[in-house]
Amino acid sequence: MQVSAPRCCVAQRLCVTGRNEIPVAATPELPSRTFTPPTDGETIDVGGKIYRMGKLVGHGAFRQVYDCTDEWDNELVAKVLLPRNRPYEEIKEHFNRETQRLIALRHPNVTFMHNAFECRDTFYVILERCHLTLSDVINFPQLNPDLWIKQIARDVLQAVEYIHVNGYVHKDIHPGNVFASLA
Repeated sequence: MQVSAPRCCVAQRLCVTGRNEIPVAATPELPSRTFTPPTDGETIDVGGKIYRMGKLVGHGAFRQVYDCTDEWDNELVAKVLLPRNRPYEEIKEHFNRETQRLIALRHPNVTFMHNAFECRDTFYVILERCHLTLSDVINFPQLNPDLWIKQIARDVLQAVEYIHVNGYVHKDIHPGNVFASLA
């Protein structure tokens, strides 16, 4: 059986924590806001685009990641920003910066952003779903490194060069944070 080399995507680490509602600190002139994470099976309609939220699949200090599909059953993930006692306006500013970066970084080896929106005081970034990390590929015993190592090295280096040429720096590249797609 010949296995084709997976396509690699460099992405920001996808993350998750608890599923309880977390109050978002308010600025003095704004009413209090409440972070509301999605629930498994929840449907979110964003201007006619339908997203079905799935289970929590990752975690980190400032993000939760959920399985997600759209109305065409494309496999996606929903990255949700966590407030972590930050004011709503600070979270919104971070969200706007991150989405502008992802919109600007359109490259075959950079994770593709499908959509970004706010729903119930909660910020969502919908990204392509990559099922493997480079760690998974490295640890797959039946996969001959001669079939994939050059391709993946080239993909990662092209992505990093593209990111740098566009004025950005990825601060956390490692095998667990390089995602691969078999498509």
